[in-house]
This record gives sequence, C-alpha cells and structure tokens, in this order.
Amino acid sequence: MTNKTARFALAGVTLLGLMSVAPSAAGAAKEGKESGIRAAYNGRTIQLSDGWDGARVCAQMAVGDVRCFDDDAAYRAAMNLPAANGGAIGTAGVYDCPPAWMCLWDNRAYTGRRLQWRDPGSFDLSRYDFRNRANSVANRKVQGGFALRDVDPLLPRTLFVGAGSAVRDLGAEPGNWNNKVDQVKT
Repeated sequence: MTNKTARFALAGVTLLGLMSVAPSAAGAAKEGKESGIRAAYNGRTIQLSDGWDGARVCAQMAVGDVRCFDDDAAYRAAMNLPAANGGAIGTAGVYDCPPAWMCLWDNRAYTGRRLQWRDPGSFDLSRYDFRNRANSVANRKVQGGFALRDVDPLLPRTLFVGAGSAVRDLGAEPGNWNNKVDQVKT
C-alpha cells in the first residue's frame, strides 16, 4: 500500500468513526435530558434538569410525584401546613423544612431554592438541577439519617446528616461541602 492510499484509507476510517459517533452522542444528550425529574408546577409539567422555571420549593411526595411551588407559603398552603416561623414575613430558617422531611437549600442559612424528600431512596441531584448547589441542609425526621455524596472520581466522600440535625453552612463542615453534593441517599 502506498502512502497516498494509506492516508485515504485512514481518512475514510476516521470519517466513518466520526459518523458513527455523532448519532450516539446526540442520543446520549437526548437520553440525559429525558432522564430528568418531571414535576407538577402551576398546572403544567416541567423537567427539573432543565431548570425550575421560577419555582422556589420542590418536594418529592412519592416516587414519580414531584411538585413544585412558587415559594414556601404556596407549598404550605397546598399541603395544609401552618405558616413557618410563626408567619413572620421574609424570615427563612431551618423550620421551613417541615417535620419528617429532609431538605437541601441552594444558599447558606436555609435560604434560596429548597429541594426536599420524605421517603427513602437514592437521588441523583443532576436530575433535579441541584447538583453542586447545596449549601445548607436539614433532617427533620425523628429517626434515620441521610448521606450527602460527592462523587468526585479522585476522592469520593460522604457526609452523614443524622435525624433531627441541620447544617446552616456546609462550607463549615470538614472538607468544605458547599456546592459539592452530587447525590443524596436516604
């Protein structure tokens, strides 16, 4: 085989490889989008992995049943819960997380968007558009804790949050956990 023929053969194989990779890459992107969590929000369905579309509280009520709300007051009204913090306006706190729930906030001091669960399971936060966003956490369950996981391939690690505990600033935890939580296991 001459050099010219070898170069054409190599170019053909490379082009064929690129052509076969492109559809599977597009399929992977489509599959990733479809694997996001769907949630009910203001009478329509949103895909959380694409963003929360203005919602501030999203609660996983049961497997396959995630509901989002404009704010904590709307959540509490829909769930027939009393107002948080004695009804003080503009006050955010750990008690915004309802009893028997586990909550993550995207800002320190229990502020910003809130994602919450009450049932056991493993939750990939990228499916909720919450990966590497948590900065405070509360476990309002009476029994059982949950694990926050950072799945960094070089140094995977876990932070346990016991029943009845809360962390106002995940950055104060050993190893600085601000914006590093990838998964939650309850």
